[in-house]
Amino acid sequence: MIKIAVLDNIRVLPEAQEEIRSLAANEVTFPENAAASTEELVARTGDAEAVLINTGTKIDRNYLDACPSVKYAGLGGTSTANVDLDALKARDIAFTNVTDCSAPQ
Repeated sequence: MIKIAVLDNIRVLPEAQEEIRSLAANEVTFPENAAASTEELVARTGDAEAVLINTGTKIDRNYLDACPSVKYAGLGGTSTANVDLDALKARDIAFTNVTDCSAPQ
């Protein structure tokens, strides 16, 4: 089991929230509001090894320097505009995102 932190208000179905909680070594909360600053993201992360983010979450070198325990970042969206992929790679942090989504028909 690993420590998991949800950093921002990502849309996760209740059953998926329970699945995430079942995989975590810690209590996982799902914030209703976006973090207002890097400092708030760092506080929400704590010593988590895996973080779940949305497309508005800024993950950069400053954040990663403050969160050395992070080994995985999962983005619940397609745009990586706010994620410093080079910084993740330099720290050997695994990263995944939604690569494709379909519009409702």
